Amino acid sequence: MQKGDMKPDSVALVSVLPAVADLKNLRIGRSIHGYALRLGFESKV
Repeated sequence: MQKGDMKPDSVALVSVLPAVADLKNLRIGRSIHGYALRLGFESKV
């Protein structure tokens, strides 16, 4: 998605979180959280 100059919306990011939680991968979860903050989703998600 990012390679094609497309940015995920808040729905796409939130839909990935359960999969990351199932994997118990805190590093990826934190990365997604930081990415959402950089995109300005902190007040929407």
